[in-house]
Amino acid sequence: MGHLKLKSIEVDSTVKKLGDPLKFNLRFVCFEEIKCGVEFVVLYNMDVHSDENDQVLAEIEVAPIPKGKIEFSIDADAPDVNKIPLDEMFGLTSILIVGRYKGQQFIRIGYIVDVGYPGIPSTKLMKSDVEEPSEEIGDKEEEDEEDVEEELGSEEGSEESSCIVEDKDEDNEEAEPRTFMEAVEDVGNEGKERLFESEGREEEEDEKVGSDSYSEVNRELNKSVGEEAEGSDGGEDVVDYCGFRIDKKQIEMKLMDPPVINLFEIEWEEESPSEEVPRNNNESPAKKQKVE
Repeated sequence: MGHLKLKSIEVDSTVKKLGDPLKFNLRFVCFEEIKCGVEFVVLYNMDVHSDENDQVLAEIEVAPIPKGKIEFSIDADAPDVNKIPLDEMFGLTSILIVGRYKGQQFIRIGYIVDVGYPGIPSTKLMKSDVEEPSEEIGDKEEEDEEDVEEELGSEEGSEESSCIVEDKDEDNEEAEPRTFMEAVEDVGNEGKERLFESEGREEEEDEKVGSDSYSEVNRELNKSVGEEAEGSDGGEDVVDYCGFRIDKKQIEMKLMDPPVINLFEIEWEEESPSEEVPRNNNESPAKKQKVE
C-alpha cells in the first residue's frame, strides 16, 4: 500500500467556458508522514494523438504532508484557446492531473472533456466531418476514443486498472468500477450530437436545419459589414469555421464526472534532507503549498 490514498476529487464546475480557470478539490488519507511532499501537474491535452503539445495549466508542490486526512485545492489556469487549432478544438479531449513523488508518478487522474459551441452540434465542427467522407466518420471517432484511452490510462508500471469510482467513505460499500471504454461508450450512447443540446431532444434538433439555433447563425452570417462592425467587438476572437461564425470566448467544455483514475506502485522511502536529489536548474519550480 502506498503512503497516499485518494478519497475524492471534485471540480468546481463540470460545465464552463473553455477560457475559464478551473479549481480541483482533492482529499487524501496519508498513512505515513511525507516530509518532502509531492507534486501535482494539471495538463490540457490538445491532441488525443500526442502529448507533445499539452498545455500546463497548473503545477504545485504540497509539502510537508502529515499523517492522517488531508485536503487541498489546485487552481488551474484556462487553456490558451489561441494555441489550439480549430480543427482540433471540438469533440472529445482530456484534462489530466498527474501526481509525482520524487519524480515517480503515483497517480494519474483524467477527465474526459467534451468541447462544443452553443447552438451548434459538435459533430458539425469536428475534424472528421470536415475532411473525411461520412462513411468513415465512425471509424475516425473510434480511433480518437482509443487514443484518449491510451492518454488517460495506458502506461507501463500501472498496478491497477482504470476505475472511475470515488471512495468517499471507507464504511460505504464501493460502487462497481467501470472501465474507460465503458465510460466512452456511455458518452457515445447519449448521442453523437454531444452534451451541449437539451437532453432528449438531440436527434430532433440535429435534423431541424431550420431551427432557431441555425436561424440565429444564418442571421449572423448574413449581416452587412456595417451591422457586423457595430455588433461585434470580438476582434481576433471571432472566426469563420465550417460555415459558422465562432466566437472563441463562447466555446464551452463539459468535464465528465467522475474521472478516470489510475494508480501506480512506486518507492515511498523518505530521504534525509542531505540525501535529497537537487532540482535541475532548468526546471521551473512548482508553486509550493503547505498542508495544515
